[in-house]
Parts: sequence; C-alpha cells; structure tokens
Amino acid sequence: MAAPQEPDDIRASDQDRHRVAEQLHAAAADGRITLDELGERLGTLYSARTYGELAPLTRDLPVEVVGRPVPE
Repeated sequence: MAAPQEPDDIRASDQDRHRVAEQLHAAAADGRITLDELGERLGTLYSARTYGELAPLTRDLPVEVVGRPVPE
C-alpha cells in the first residue's frame, strides 16, 4: 500500500496554475504587488509542478470571497 501523499506534493494542473495567475493579476491591478513582482511570480508559477510550489506565490495576498477580502 502506498503512503498517503502530502497535499504540497500533489501535482498542480493547468487549471490550478490559471487560477493562481488570475489572483496574481488581480493583486497587481489592485496595487498589492508591482508589475516586476507580477513578472517574477508568473515566471515561478509557470514552472511550478506541485501545490507546494504554488502556495507561496499568493501566501501574502488576501483571500477573496465575492470580491471582498476575508481577514485571517
């Protein structure tokens, strides 16, 4: 029997990367990250293979629910 996978080790799909890209573009449009940061994060995003590589890209951004940030 195979050991259970850690969530960070699960492979990310193209759709997962697309969702993160949308969040990064929205953050740049809101002025939360600069265009240089956007470029850097997108470069990392498109080379990411797992959820663990995607998570740090948006960790410092607010979670959006119906257009409003949710405090953590």
